[in-house]
Amino acid sequence: MIQRLLVLFVLGGLLCAGESLPAQTTRGALISQSVAARNGLRRSWFTQVRLDPNRDHVVSVTLDGDTMFVQTSGAVVHSIDTETGRTNWARMIGRSRHPSMAVGANKDYVAVVNGTMLYLHDRRTGRAISDEKTAALWQRKIGGVAGAGPALTDDYVFVPMVDGRVEGYRIENFNKPPWAFHSAGRALTQPLVTHRLDKDGIVVADSVVWPTDRGHLYVARPNRPSLRFRFEAFDEIVAAPAYMHPYLISAGADGYVNAIHERSGEVLWDFSVGDSIYQSPVVIGDSVYVIPKSGGMFSISSKTGQKKWWAPRVRRFLSGSDKRLYVIDHVGRIAVIDVKSGGRIGTMSTTGLDLFISNGQSDRIFVGSKTGLIQCLHEIGRDEPMSHVKLAKDEADDVKEAAPDGKSEDQPVNKGDIFAEPSDDTSPAKEPGKKPANEADPFGNSDPAPAKDEDDPFGNSDPAPAKEDDDPFADPADDAKPDVDKEAENPKTEKSPFE
Repeated sequence: MIQRLLVLFVLGGLLCAGESLPAQTTRGALISQSVAARNGLRRSWFTQVRLDPNRDHVVSVTLDGDTMFVQTSGAVVHSIDTETGRTNWARMIGRSRHPSMAVGANKDYVAVVNGTMLYLHDRRTGRAISDEKTAALWQRKIGGVAGAGPALTDDYVFVPMVDGRVEGYRIENFNKPPWAFHSAGRALTQPLVTHRLDKDGIVVADSVVWPTDRGHLYVARPNRPSLRFRFEAFDEIVAAPAYMHPYLISAGADGYVNAIHERSGEVLWDFSVGDSIYQSPVVIGDSVYVIPKSGGMFSISSKTGQKKWWAPRVRRFLSGSDKRLYVIDHVGRIAVIDVKSGGRIGTMSTTGLDLFISNGQSDRIFVGSKTGLIQCLHEIGRDEPMSHVKLAKDEADDVKEAAPDGKSEDQPVNKGDIFAEPSDDTSPAKEPGKKPANEADPFGNSDPAPAKDEDDPFGNSDPAPAKEDDDPFADPADDAKPDVDKEAENPKTEKSPFE
């Protein structure tokens, strides 16, 4: 009898311990309100993503406006309201054992690449989109191996491929052959879609931008796909660019940060940090924040490209407001940094946390664990989010665009039907940016024309008389300059777009 009681007591203790373990794990991964308050913060919500912790984990998080899309290794996508933490919907998209890329979204749809299949679902409900006439589900096989998640405009879904090919699928007619462009290098980064306000104040897509590991940054039109220009850096670009209307802020392994006009390709400024950059720059207000491979964080003026300050021992950007920045330091803690001076204000422990979500869109701080626990913090007194996304209204039609191959700015890359098979990127468009590709290599492998027998470099034959307008001291580089529209090469110097 006593032995039976002992056995029951031991089993009961084990059951109690087993029930309390998840609660202890959850408490360990949460930043307490008292710790947050000591750093001027408040935890507004936390939530648990539904997954099997013994088999699945969080693989990617996409922030898009007021929604966070969490993708798990089991192909389940969760739509979470970033202000309340409420789960809007959770749905398996694709097959659970196939790898999924990060979610792409626009105001109406979400797109997911699972294995070699592309799926389109309703952003509000999570339901699969189907053709109104045939009731066929919006899903199709992509033309290769995806290198990153898709990006959406109003009319297209763009998918980057490992081989450098970028495909654009029509949303309204997904059975039509995709637009495609062969970029140089591998496209391993989710494309960026920029937006602006048109003349009627409606938000519209302005550009589709993607980098490659060969150091090329491609900028294309969003809803009638064709290439605007290609910018070439000195080394690979693996981080997505940031956006500061109308400039793209690109950074790469060459250590340079470049501000490039998204339509003309002109470079406003560049800045060297002296080391490779593999994290995306972040734009908040009039500052650009960049973290090189060796660590530390630079604050650069978004207007002039001049260095403001450098903060040591920084490894990752989390979020920021108009007065404070929140980063991960060299030992994994959350560090609070002053915006004006770069000085450190405080630190918080991250015990139990291994999911840090970089948020350049607002002042909300999102951290959690790969087992699915996600929490949101914000500064005390800031109940409404502070958005860093500034949509500008401009006369975009009046901005002179870079003209590929010296042709009209409306000339499509594929020279005709945008659904025709594209040509390889062996003859790229002229780059109006800082580091254009040299189309004629003076040290190339092309064979020179053979000299004639009668040509004697030391002979006494009279040379051809020089023309009167020939200048023997002229700069030969002037003759090699591409014939670019002067308005695109030298934009009007009325006022800085930031004044």
